[in-house]
Amino acid sequence: MSSIFQKSAILLDVFHSKDILRRLYLEKKFFTSNQTYQYFLKLYRVDSNGSYYCDGYIYFYLNELRKESSFIGLYIKTECRNSGLASLLVANWLKLCMDNGFYNFTTNKKQRKPFLIYLLKKMGFEIEDENKYNTSNFTIKLYQSPLNNNKYLKFMSDSAAAKFMNSSIAREDSYNLLPENTEGFNYIDQALQSNIYTLQDNNEAYARSRNKLESHGII
Repeated sequence: MSSIFQKSAILLDVFHSKDILRRLYLEKKFFTSNQTYQYFLKLYRVDSNGSYYCDGYIYFYLNELRKESSFIGLYIKTECRNSGLASLLVANWLKLCMDNGFYNFTTNKKQRKPFLIYLLKKMGFEIEDENKYNTSNFTIKLYQSPLNNNKYLKFMSDSAAAKFMNSSIAREDSYNLLPENTEGFNYIDQALQSNIYTLQDNNEAYARSRNKLESHGII
């Protein structure tokens, strides 16, 4: 496996993002099977006393034989959300892997967070058969308020909406259902839960990743 991925833990970068000193670490966790290992990219904030606080992380599988990385999940501390850290971690993951020879990127099938799927789609991930959006009862439409940046969900049925809003995902994160009066609300995208998404264009994703890192003062 590429040398950078052989170590159990490595400091990748130290940088200032939005006037906050941050450190980015790559941590190798454990071997699963078929040349596949699980890794974490962890983002630490450093305060004025030099203390470290983990504000978020992304975790993924790497398979050296297939040159494949599979996204597992992402977490951002509640008080650090809506500050661009999630997209920063995704950009770091993609660029790091591409810089080290990986070119196949997928998500695991368990993705159920609509906004996280939306973030991955903005980086170039898509399902193989986009027709599913039009035929599945599990399609979720995403809208944005004209008054602020808040995003809202519209489900295909009331039962699907109720099931999601009563789920652990909805309890852990902040989700709002699209109100009946949608005047001025902007449709932004759609998501399909529990489906594998694949990165469609590596060159475009690499460029987007670099732009995101540069916007945070990295590179």
